Amino acid sequence: MSGLTCRGGFSSSQLRVFKLVQNHFSSGQTLRLFVNARGGTGKTHLLNAILASARTLDATKITPALAVASSGIAATELLGGRTFHSRFRAPLVVDETLTLDIPVQSALAQLIKLSRLIVWDEAPMANRFLLEALDRSLRDIMEIDNPFGGKNIILAGDFRFVNSKAWLSHFLLFCYFRQILPVIKNGSRSQIIESCIKCSPLWKCFTVESLTENIRLISAKNFESALRYDDWLLKLGNGEAPSDVLAELPSRNVRIIKKEHRHAFMQEAVHWVYGDAFRVSFFLSSIKTVVIFCDCRKLTCLRKVAFCVLQMQFVGNSTKSAVRK
Repeated sequence: MSGLTCRGGFSSSQLRVFKLVQNHFSSGQTLRLFVNARGGTGKTHLLNAILASARTLDATKITPALAVASSGIAATELLGGRTFHSRFRAPLVVDETLTLDIPVQSALAQLIKLSRLIVWDEAPMANRFLLEALDRSLRDIMEIDNPFGGKNIILAGDFRFVNSKAWLSHFLLFCYFRQILPVIKNGSRSQIIESCIKCSPLWKCFTVESLTENIRLISAKNFESALRYDDWLLKLGNGEAPSDVLAELPSRNVRIIKKEHRHAFMQEAVHWVYGDAFRVSFFLSSIKTVVIFCDCRKLTCLRKVAFCVLQMQFVGNSTKSAVRK
């Protein structure tokens, strides 16, 4: 319990990382850091504190510090955050020859030169070629042939991924508490791993610091139970949880549709699950309490269920025609 006690708004691991960054700022040493943080450890709070500190370190003026993220949702959580593609004008199609559209004489290049720090959240979701393109662009802009042109770089995210044996059976749970690796269309597991930033030659330039305390547990009503659940989730993410553990659901809450009948009974099944939730006033609040499981290997099944839900929800409205399109 003592390890979860926050001091000055920080847990012990957050405070350690924050002091490390401050020491680099005060000594003038170049910082290249990866913050390894799973969900609930206060990564976003720490990054925002670092950004605020970097921008106000000089008492006479505000120094820029760029905050980017691999996803739009993560970007909105950062102070002054934008997506990586938006900030650095990165194309959507990436390969080993990728370059960022940042002319050396542009206003963006001047902003980069003035910036004390670049923070990139959810970096493990990005293709390694984006990291390498950023490196080449910063070298050109700063006219310094050192990694990232000598700029201070902080990457953050979570690399944990369930192992191959547990991947399929744990996929649905995994989606809720782990970030994803780079998306490679029709890519094999090896191709996906090879596209990770850990496989880039630049990875050796980074120091790794981990946030270990789950801050959300502090406010949990049943701390011991929450702690055990958190430990189980951690083992699941590391591929250490037993893959044959089954959860027993009450039979009254379960309805199985056989493959040969699923098309004929799709609407009936959706109505059985959601019931009165299809009345607009109830839909948004009650949809959070029910779920339809689909075979995660067959996206066509998922699309059909989603279409059926939307069609039944908006039946009789003009939206129905828009959904069909």
